[in-house]
Amino acid sequence: MGEVYLGNDRRLDRKTAIKILPGAVAQDEERMQRFVREAKSASALNHPNIITIYEIGEADNTHFIAHEYIEGDTLRERLKGAAVDLKSALEIAIQVTSALDAAHRSGIVHRDIKPENVMIRPDGLVKLLDFGIAKLTEKRNETDSEAATAIKAQTSPGMIIGTARYMSPEQARGTAVDARTDIFSFGVMLYEMLAGKPPFEGESAMETIGSILNKEPVPLSRRAPEVPHEIERIINKTLRKDREERYQTAKDILIDLKDVKQDLEFQNKLERTTAPDREDAKTQVLNATTSDIAPHTTSSAHHILNNIKHHKRLAFLGLVPLIVASIVLFYFLNGSPVLTEKDTILLADFVNTTGDAVFDLTLKQALAVQLGQTPFLNIYPDDRIQETLRLMSRKPDERITKDVAREICERNGIKAMLLGSVANLGNNYVITLEALNPRTGEALAREQTEAAGKEQVLGKLGEAATKLREKLGESLQTIEKFDASVAQATTSSLEALKAHSMGLQLQIFGKLSDSIPLHKRAIELDPNFASAHQLLGVAYFNTAQRDRAVESFTKAFELRDRVSEREKFDISARYYQHVTGDLDKTIETLELWKQTYPRDWQARSDLARLYNTFALGQYEKAVIEAQEAIRLSPNAISYYRLAYAFAKLNRFEEAKATFEDSLARGQDSILVRSEIYRIAFIQGDRAKMQQQIDWARGTPNEERMHYEEGRMAMFNGQVSRAQQSFRHRIDLAQQRGAKDAMSLTDAEFAYWNSFFENCKGSKKSIADALATLRGEEALNLSGIALAVCGEIGQAQSIADEIAKRKSRDVTAIFMLPEMRAAIEISRNNPAKAVEIL
Repeated sequence: MGEVYLGNDRRLDRKTAIKILPGAVAQDEERMQRFVREAKSASALNHPNIITIYEIGEADNTHFIAHEYIEGDTLRERLKGAAVDLKSALEIAIQVTSALDAAHRSGIVHRDIKPENVMIRPDGLVKLLDFGIAKLTEKRNETDSEAATAIKAQTSPGMIIGTARYMSPEQARGTAVDARTDIFSFGVMLYEMLAGKPPFEGESAMETIGSILNKEPVPLSRRAPEVPHEIERIINKTLRKDREERYQTAKDILIDLKDVKQDLEFQNKLERTTAPDREDAKTQVLNATTSDIAPHTTSSAHHILNNIKHHKRLAFLGLVPLIVASIVLFYFLNGSPVLTEKDTILLADFVNTTGDAVFDLTLKQALAVQLGQTPFLNIYPDDRIQETLRLMSRKPDERITKDVAREICERNGIKAMLLGSVANLGNNYVITLEALNPRTGEALAREQTEAAGKEQVLGKLGEAATKLREKLGESLQTIEKFDASVAQATTSSLEALKAHSMGLQLQIFGKLSDSIPLHKRAIELDPNFASAHQLLGVAYFNTAQRDRAVESFTKAFELRDRVSEREKFDISARYYQHVTGDLDKTIETLELWKQTYPRDWQARSDLARLYNTFALGQYEKAVIEAQEAIRLSPNAISYYRLAYAFAKLNRFEEAKATFEDSLARGQDSILVRSEIYRIAFIQGDRAKMQQQIDWARGTPNEERMHYEEGRMAMFNGQVSRAQQSFRHRIDLAQQRGAKDAMSLTDAEFAYWNSFFENCKGSKKSIADALATLRGEEALNLSGIALAVCGEIGQAQSIADEIAKRKSRDVTAIFMLPEMRAAIEISRNNPAKAVEIL
């Protein structure tokens, strides 16, 4: 529909696809209203497989839609008259049905599912295009007249049939349609992917419609005999002419497709298990049995009996190892897994009897990274361990011994605990991993390996962890997919990993500034240690050292191929948000993270943070994501983000209740206390404000609390008191060398002073701020203050400086228009200011 142009969003510096609407649509008021209503609904969909609509607008009497620009090929280009391989077709089909499920649950029916509307990026991500748009390209009354229109437009002999061949029977008849029309069209498209030809054909649209209404498709098994019977069954059910006999929801198709994929992965596992390089006894069994395996389902016991009958002429002694090995294989293939993807495992601290302190913390961290990269295993988080230790009247940093681990597991219903040890054996090291049932002490799985020297310990630990994952019930398919080595996911240097692990532990306990030297030490020992760069960036960012954080996030992103998949998501999301300021990429990365690791609270919590930003301000979405993050793993940062969203929605009682729950669980932090302070200020609760000040006094959190005091004092017009609080914050920041924090505080004071028309004081603070450091946040606040004070030239110079910067935080990007609007107001050009905003 219409013509599509490649555009550039100058404000956000991103490519954009711009679709110009046909004049016929624009001139029909009723259709335009329907179009806008549907497009707004589609733009509200938040799903990684659905194209994002940025804007619907009008310029010079031309109506347009601006949406996400996607690099890649359409499914039509992939087909090119040939079938798609089974694995790729399943991946595409699963992603398309996931998108349809999300849309249908939101009341959106696509009505134009076809290969031209499916885009596949180079990394395999599928995007469904034209949601809520294609269905409104033709005018209709209570029934659907698209089919008739399409037929009239495509009856010329030899003309290529487009939409017509993907129509459902009800769509072709012009009757009312619902979500099940998309299910039929999807079935047509999946059939074509696997067969290389559509199920319904004709020389014209009229003939094609006739086939859809009156003929059954050629059985898929004739055109693609290698396709499993279950997939053919799924397609046949989608193509039922009576929609009551079809799948009723896209969710049902999605479940069946995932089941087929899992079955195929199991068959691959079976084939790998029966590879010819196995030991002789297993080879004999598998050679005897695999030739009898037919496409239909047959039990392993049946194969055993067949083999015995087939080999009657063999001597009895020759049958004994065959029968025994077959029974072993039967139980191996049919036994229930030790753990499922719904279970949680607790990592205890390693028992280190070597006397070498380099293994303390280090091996547990390496094991956590190795096991944490798989979506199958859910490792009990450190903050939950600390919370339980408090309830047990123990110190939050106490060693997690076997007995302590057992009690933590029993208190929280954790199914397994993993114990590790490292010991000397001459010049070698013996590494043992053992998963236990905490209630009975029964061994669930055990793996032991030997390293010929200290430098091999990390590599051997990784190999043992991989083998243990299989013994715990994880499929070979996910093990192979999520199996970065310890050296790749962390570092090959024990000393670097030791420093990194110590820094991480300090960060867990909220000692961010103290963690910085340790992460720096890790990087000195291994400059390519991506995770160390990432955590150093986090420490800098959360201690108001943004410019340094940008450097660390950038380096981590450059090294992102040296980490696990889980960490890669984290590194990429922070880079897109804080370095390039790319909102769409940030959201897309977090959504993919959430989809790949559905039990990971961090992806949802980070989405809540993003929705809470000034750039988006989508606080209802922030509430949903933060609540789910807390459900997955109660933690202080998610409680803060939930309460912050409630406060922004003026739901203060819910915000306060959230904080009460957080503190009751022992989930405390300066972020939590700062927000409690702000809400108390809004509600005039001075006693509650003082409680937060007292809590922070004499701790590293005092610096941040002085900052909050200064901001609230300025809001009250208490300039002298604010100046005093800001000065305290600057002095404390100077003691730790945090120039970002110093500069930002001076700029904040200048910003407020400009609105009180104290431009002399404002300019002095700006001079101090920018002499300390020309950080992005400080520049933004300074530029606005200068514009308000009428210093247009200086303000414009700062705006130009920010615009030229390569590294741009999402929040800072959205402050730049505010600065430019302030400049236009100072020029007595309010209309231009409104246009900018």
